[in-house]
Amino acid sequence: VDCMENATATDTCIDNVKICVLSGSIHLEVLQSQYDTSRLDLIAAPRFSDLYSFFRDGRCNVIASEQFDITEDPIRRNGYTGPYKLGDKAVSSAPISLVTKEDDPWFSDFVNWIIQGLLAAEELKVTQSNAFAIGITDNFGQRFENMFIDAVAAVGNYGEIYDHHLAPILQRQSANELNQGDTGLIFSFPFGNPNKEITKPLSTSATIEAIWGRGQLKCAFVENAGFAQFDS
Repeated sequence: VDCMENATATDTCIDNVKICVLSGSIHLEVLQSQYDTSRLDLIAAPRFSDLYSFFRDGRCNVIASEQFDITEDPIRRNGYTGPYKLGDKAVSSAPISLVTKEDDPWFSDFVNWIIQGLLAAEELKVTQSNAFAIGITDNFGQRFENMFIDAVAAVGNYGEIYDHHLAPILQRQSANELNQGDTGLIFSFPFGNPNKEITKPLSTSATIEAIWGRGQLKCAFVENAGFAQFDS
């Protein structure tokens, strides 16, 4: 771990590194782009469970994956008993999000509003014990006016959810904390690998069909008017 986090181009320790990484994952792409793969051994695991079994059986001495998947707790639960250390350096910042069915936009909007409500509840210091304080809403009609109250009452606000499920294995870091107004930092979503070959998805829309038939994605950046640009 120390070698991977601090190694320079002339360090020889990297020659002894064997990294298990999930086949076809963004983690594999990141390793291939940031390290000299001619000097280290990348072992692609076909399934997620193989990451643990390969490491446990000694086929690799490093695992690359999401932080909460490679904390010590899941490693031990999957049978590894030797010395273990989780690195402090993140080599990628790929966002993780919920996925909903594309043919139900109403439900997708509902889920997104629930997530925003859990974040707002933490900011407003509304907890599971006083969930009623977040109030009702008419966003989805009278039937769902208690949607935010019910959500917070069921699982707590975002911070409570994190503390209950993830804090015991991974300390909450700045990217998962509320912006208290003391920073202008905005997370930039990665663009991805434009040269990656992809296969046509089984389920497509008219837009995807048009892009696929054209053979390229047309992108553009629009400059929004800033302060003083409205002045005449």
